[in-house]
Amino acid sequence: MKFDGAMPEMWLTGEIRNRGGDEAEQAQPGAHASYRALQEDMDAALIQLASIDWSARCSKTRFCLDCSSAFCSHCCLHGVAHHGGSPWPRPLHIIRAYGTPAVSAQATKGWGYHTIGVQRLMWRGERYLLIQPQDPADLRQGSNCSNCGRKAKSRSLYCSIPCRLDSVATGARREMARALTDSAANFGRAIHLRDRFCTLCNLSFCSDSCPEHLDHHPGAGPGSIIAVSYLNGWPVVDAAHIPLPISQLIQSFVLNDGRLVVPIHRSPELAAVVLPDGLQGHPCESAACPEIISAPRPFCSLRCCHIA
Repeated sequence: MKFDGAMPEMWLTGEIRNRGGDEAEQAQPGAHASYRALQEDMDAALIQLASIDWSARCSKTRFCLDCSSAFCSHCCLHGVAHHGGSPWPRPLHIIRAYGTPAVSAQATKGWGYHTIGVQRLMWRGERYLLIQPQDPADLRQGSNCSNCGRKAKSRSLYCSIPCRLDSVATGARREMARALTDSAANFGRAIHLRDRFCTLCNLSFCSDSCPEHLDHHPGAGPGSIIAVSYLNGWPVVDAAHIPLPISQLIQSFVLNDGRLVVPIHRSPELAAVVLPDGLQGHPCESAACPEIISAPRPFCSLRCCHIA
């Protein structure tokens, strides 16, 4: 979600405005008599959307040998489905051996790039190739990498795949191997926020890891994917995705581009924050929620509306 300049406080009037007070039909706090009946408008996909912890982050632990890209196995459960009839092995599983990103030597057989001269390190009973130089290197090793000078196993020319890439300028599939090593720094780090929800398989995922998710659902239309944005820590969706009887019970916000969005669940960072001086508010009417909201709506988010 893009904003012009600094993002204002979400409760203040301005580019991001809390929607409330000007609708013909306002759901006043305490005026709703049958939440349970209204919850019948929430289908299974919407309930799953509200149940997901959107503050959780994903990490990329797989590497596709077809498109030479790293991805999260949670966000793209069946990566090979994007490449029918692929001649390459299944996506590589990246682990950390001795604290350094590495790939199984067995898994690289048939991947197209030669790793002759690269040391093989034993890790939990299996040989691994480092995809990043080990720092600090194991000083007990009996040789030195001919590229970077770090310690390496005896009779090994290189400590890692990138050192071989730097030293040997020829060979097939160099671009793939370079893409793998360039991605090494972020492997296994939980830094990716999920920004999509599939109503067909009820999966939340990061679009960067699975940009062609609909390949998993042949014949499905783009409307099956709901985009999730983040506003001051709140995960939000376009109000058009929420049935009107439900959305009228939840505080909403107008973005810079005029779109009306509804929070999925409250922001952990902003829970129970005090409203700015002069702005009236009331507690969210979900018993377990400490949120104070300024809108004349009973609930702060879709989740609170569902569990009330």
